[in-house]
Amino acid sequence: DLHTRGHTQWFYFAVRNAKPGQTVRLRILNMSKAKSLYRVGLRPLVWSEAKAARETVAAQATGALGGPGSNEWTRLWRGASSRIWEPAGERVRYYRTPPRAEVRGFSGCGYTLAFDYTFGAGLSPGRGDVVFIAMCFPFTYTMLRDCLRALARDPVVGPLCKFRCLTETLGDVRCDLLEISNWSISKAHKKSVVVSARVHPGETNASWMMHGLIGFLLAPGPEAQVLRNHFIWQIVPMLN
Repeated sequence: DLHTRGHTQWFYFAVRNAKPGQTVRLRILNMSKAKSLYRVGLRPLVWSEAKAARETVAAQATGALGGPGSNEWTRLWRGASSRIWEPAGERVRYYRTPPRAEVRGFSGCGYTLAFDYTFGAGLSPGRGDVVFIAMCFPFTYTMLRDCLRALARDPVVGPLCKFRCLTETLGDVRCDLLEISNWSISKAHKKSVVVSARVHPGETNASWMMHGLIGFLLAPGPEAQVLRNHFIWQIVPMLN
């Protein structure tokens, strides 16, 4: 990232035209933090288009994706534990970038994350794979909108939710506010709890935590029922 003022930690990019068995060494040069979990075992996350296509075909064949009458919110909730994104990479290293690292005007400050990745087998002859590599499991704005639409359509959890636009961002994108409660009980004696996520756009792990919180609050268990009966949960799932 050559056009930044610093604070570089998150990454999400793709490598195209990969060949089966080919090993590449990838380096991200200007990481900003001196301490990193990559030094104690953390590995980048990888998603392969070829593997995803195979997994999708297999899931459709076994009915794991659900049929026309299956619950849409349940399918999205199961997707949170998808195994298509997997930790990958060998010889993962995190070290101070040498001063001699000159790349298109980059001065060589900060830290470098380096790792080797070998592209998998199973590709069609003459066809390269597209592999996406990220620091954390991505959670996109489209995924959020899909989840909110699924909640609104769900006959069980939909009545527990209220949806409105809190504001529009500088990029003309809707910023959603989700309210969860037992609306059959008067709100006169209820307290409000405000929870927000994604103050920084790259922090996708916050969206997964919010995804889990929403799923818990809408669950049929007694704990969730108590929380809905006594509180109004005002949730801003993606601020930025």
